[in-house]
Amino acid sequence: MGALSSNNEIKNAVKSINTHLNGKGCWVFDRGADNTILKNFFVSETDQCIIRLKRNTKLSHKDRDLKVSQLGQRVEFVSSQSVTKIKKNKPVTKSYDLAAVRVMYGVKGKQHPVWLVISRNISHGGLCYLLVKSNLATPIS
Repeated sequence: MGALSSNNEIKNAVKSINTHLNGKGCWVFDRGADNTILKNFFVSETDQCIIRLKRNTKLSHKDRDLKVSQLGQRVEFVSSQSVTKIKKNKPVTKSYDLAAVRVMYGVKGKQHPVWLVISRNISHGGLCYLLVKSNLATPIS
């Protein structure tokens, strides 16, 4: 008996849990789901998901395949958010600029509308790219 791939283990676990969720909830992956197998699965098989992307991941925007880092240079950051984290028992507040752009992600010839959400750390400019599959018509509701 061979070992299951980690991708198949994740897919099987999500499928078994999804049967009990009735379309509720959102699957969130901070790291590790930015590969073709898992992105294809989450975009085509789940109702809602958020996947942290690598900067060289390509998405389709206005009929062009672009790296998310290229899209990040073209978008307008229209919102800001502050987050307070507890580090060593002390509150630390960090602020982020936010942008969202509607992009397409193709799975087996079918294009799925998704959001590319980009956060930029205000203090040092670091960027985080998120692929968001959501039923929302606008990025801010």
